Amino acid sequence: MKKTRFLGVLLALLLICCLSTAAFAADPQLYHVTDEAELFTIEQWQALEQRATDISEKYNFGVYIITVEDFRDYSNTSNIEKFAVKLYDDYGLGYGDDRAGVTLLLSMEQRDYNLDFNSKRSEEIFTEAGRDWMENRFLLYFRADDFYNGFNEYLNTCEEYLEAAQNGEPVGQGQPSSADEGKLSPAFALIPGAIAALLAGILTSAPMHSAKTKRDADQYVVHGGLNLRRRSDMFLHRSVSRRPRETQQSSSGGSHHYSSGSHSGRSGKF
Repeated sequence: MKKTRFLGVLLALLLICCLSTAAFAADPQLYHVTDEAELFTIEQWQALEQRATDISEKYNFGVYIITVEDFRDYSNTSNIEKFAVKLYDDYGLGYGDDRAGVTLLLSMEQRDYNLDFNSKRSEEIFTEAGRDWMENRFLLYFRADDFYNGFNEYLNTCEEYLEAAQNGEPVGQGQPSSADEGKLSPAFALIPGAIAALLAGILTSAPMHSAKTKRDADQYVVHGGLNLRRRSDMFLHRSVSRRPRETQQSSSGGSHHYSSGSHSGRSGKF
């Protein structure tokens, strides 16, 4: 009797573990808004779900929101980018034959985010420069722990970008992205310095054209302006010990860009 009861308890525990580590598997299809981290009230979730669904159906382009407490609880990878891509592919997210879509994923444990785009169509709609501006808009809210308004801002940008692309004018088309600006800025930064140095040289050397060479050293001494009688010790050597300064990742630091198959995106901290 005790053995039977023990086996029953063991099976129950195994069932609970399986359900807790495979929460997403309970539903064959994710909603447009999946809030496993419970960041929203019921009313907020319904409002976001309706907006995301309406935008997706209007433009035939999937728009998704996913929040989890810790993405590592659902995957054997410690890379949030791989988790986001696998999640998208395993659940067959996206609209159209190319399964086009965008997903904003938050993992609360270590304040990670991942913005993933799938299909060639998404690259045309969401340009690299456009993605930079998109990130800046929703991250302002996330860093203040205002998640509902942050996701609303994300949906706003999705709608704006999809509308602009439909009108033939993708947001940020022809504009340099943050990565491009990083490559170009050092070269352009030398130009103002070179101009300033040239002007300084011209202005400094101009009065010297009238100067005449003097033969005796004492002719260069200004009366009353030189006194060699005063002596002082000179500090020639020093011993310095240095230790690395502890640094912390800035909340405004850049995100990591990636590309994997039909997916591309960026991830970082908020």
